[in-house]
Amino acid sequence: MNKIIRLLACAGLLAASAAAQAASYQFSYHFLDGEVLSGSFDGNANGNLITDLSNISISVNGAAFGGGTHFYSFGVDGSYVDGAGLASFDGKANQFLFVNADVIHGGVPTHSLVSGAFNGSQTDALGFYDAIAGVGYGEGDGGDPYAAARWSVTAVPEPATYAMLLGGLALTGALARRRKLA
Repeated sequence: MNKIIRLLACAGLLAASAAAQAASYQFSYHFLDGEVLSGSFDGNANGNLITDLSNISISVNGAAFGGGTHFYSFGVDGSYVDGAGLASFDGKANQFLFVNADVIHGGVPTHSLVSGAFNGSQTDALGFYDAIAGVGYGEGDGGDPYAAARWSVTAVPEPATYAMLLGGLALTGALARRRKLA
């Protein structure tokens, strides 16, 4: 009976871990001119790609880009489907346009960040633009070369992860102690 309960518990854990769940990611890119672009977003990892991008925040040189406003994610094909942007862990398959206005419903963005493959199959450009200040910077497509090696995306561990780790260690210790006393 105990063996069946253990097997069911293991099967339940495996099924729960297979469910897709949005996770938080931090990204950064170091431009050749010294500008540092960083931020975070939520999305679903699928191999090298991160899809369903949402909750986007962007900073340039540590200052909130766009005054910390909400950013929308679109694909670079101009279809304007909210959430259609793709980010990649290796920086070679980015296809996104982040803007701080709902362009689907007539909003006019003042801040934007774009990355995509404009001259081939791999990402070859990344740039940001602040329409209010009239400043921006980009790499690729005839300017300074874009380098995927300067792009980084890392998953942000959730506090619950540490709680599960500590709970597992406590359970393992309790079982070891129980066996020792028996």
